[in-house]
Amino acid sequence: MLARPHRLTAKRDFERASRQGRPVHAPCITVRAVANRLPQVRVWMVIGLKISKRSNVRNRAKRLLREIFRRHIAAIHPGIDIVVHVKPTIIGVPYAALAAEVGRTLHRGGMLVKPWVDSMGNPKENKASGEDIPKQRT
Repeated sequence: MLARPHRLTAKRDFERASRQGRPVHAPCITVRAVANRLPQVRVWMVIGLKISKRSNVRNRAKRLLREIFRRHIAAIHPGIDIVVHVKPTIIGVPYAALAAEVGRTLHRGGMLVKPWVDSMGNPKENKASGEDIPKQRT
């Protein structure tokens, strides 16, 4: 879970970041970021029914993304609001691959202040956890 100061909770801030933020696209996510006047990073995740009609699949994706941002929040420039739009291709992506993709996306958007490394010191990927987002049953 992200700490309260790192959660973007006001709808007006979300709408400002969605409208004014420059999009950075990746296969599983699209990230939009805009500067705020606060000393911390705030994150909002949009995970709609297009991902899956099953709530457990959507919640699993949300939990994995929250954990990725929680572990790497110090690597992101302070003073920005980030909105993450999740795409249906996130289903079945392993944690390590998702963490690496988030890192690459934030790097391309110029949002990183430090290298994107995991808790083991490995750049751009987390080999400590092999958790996957479950594939949707048909």
